[in-house]
Amino acid sequence: MALKQDSGSLEELRKQTLAELESALGTQSIGSEEYRQRAEVARRASDEAELESVRPSLSGEAPARVAAPRARTPSLATGDETGFVFACMGNSVRKGPWEPPETLYALSLMGGVELDFREAAFLEGLTEVAILALMGGVKIVVPDDVDVEVNGIGIMGGFEHISRHLPGEDRPLLRVRGLALMGGVTVKVKPARGSSAGKRLAKRVRDLI
Repeated sequence: MALKQDSGSLEELRKQTLAELESALGTQSIGSEEYRQRAEVARRASDEAELESVRPSLSGEAPARVAAPRARTPSLATGDETGFVFACMGNSVRKGPWEPPETLYALSLMGGVELDFREAAFLEGLTEVAILALMGGVKIVVPDDVDVEVNGIGIMGGFEHISRHLPGEDRPLLRVRGLALMGGVTVKVKPARGSSAGKRLAKRVRDLI
């Protein structure tokens, strides 16, 4: 089925595609993980063909699975591939539906940083979090459907280490590294959010366009 082109605008086509995906999620024609992947492709699509490839079918059946874009290599990274979270004598929180960059830098200076990835839309492949905790703390929550590797240094502080690789199909990998100086870094694995989280993610993605 061809997309409507009343406005002739790619952005209008993108909005229409995301709205259709949200509707399919609401009727459970597709699951929350399927929605995440397709919405990511739609949000980054550069032409109509890409948008067409991720639309749900008219019959309400879920279309063939489309993989999320793979993380780009550091040599090709742009400003959109990195992010920064900073807390100084206060708190900084990232949670709910959000899109982690390929590399996220977190600095806690006598403050607290909380990174909750349970509703995050990961890029396929590797996502890195680089941490510096100076007399502060960083708390990380990882969903149980994502592989995780944690390796850091604690000096007069603590840096919790975890290595967790699930058997079976390829999954996103979250790698955490850094230094805790008179501070602490903790990493906990918890169940991923349910379908209601997927609906909130749908609204968030639509609002970002």
